[in-house]
Amino acid sequence: MRRLIRSALLGALGSERARRLRRPAFWGTVRRTAPLSTHWGFQRGTPIDRVYLEAWISENRRHISGSVIEVKDNDLATRFGSGLTRVDVLDIDPDNPEATIVADLAEPGALPTGAYDCAVVTQVLQYVSSPVAAAGNLIGSLHPGGTLLLSVPGVSPCEHESLGNDRWRFLIAGVEQILGDASRGFSVETTISTFGNAATVLGVAAGTVAEEGFRRYIAADNDPHYPLLICARVTRTD
Repeated sequence: MRRLIRSALLGALGSERARRLRRPAFWGTVRRTAPLSTHWGFQRGTPIDRVYLEAWISENRRHISGSVIEVKDNDLATRFGSGLTRVDVLDIDPDNPEATIVADLAEPGALPTGAYDCAVVTQVLQYVSSPVAAAGNLIGSLHPGGTLLLSVPGVSPCEHESLGNDRWRFLIAGVEQILGDASRGFSVETTISTFGNAATVLGVAAGTVAEEGFRRYIAADNDPHYPLLICARVTRTD
């Protein structure tokens, strides 16, 4: 009977909550050699780094207007932007039906010059062959006064499906150097923020999600020694 009741309860719950109930996350999961999730927790709920990311995007939403470019889809631009006149989607994959520009972000001439008011590029540079070249293309694609909203992983598991293309993880000094080299020839104002602490880094490594008791750790102070997520706002001032 208990099994029947449990089965009925799980069936009535959403799939994400059901997965969490079947395999609950406790701090003991840090002793596991395999994570609860191999997809950053998406199948269990809200990935911890996604909470940080969307909060940061929301704080900077005033920049997402006019002509905008995003990578792979237009989710963040359409959810957080306003007064949008054009949203291009960049992807290296020609089979992406949402892509309006098919190009390798690190290749010269990948993007039109001076075409956008905002570029929203989150969790992408770890896959490109040259982060400096990619960031340079993004900055060059902005109108004077335009803004690049960029995020990169500091600590993150490698993507299982794209292990051969998952190349980089970043630290604050590295992001500063990349953006400094990429912005040569432009006048820019750059603000870099880091998000994460020892608890959230452990949570991501274990494959847990925000709903599994981690919101209080997400709300805690950010520790630059444990940069789960690094975000940069780069505005052209020339």
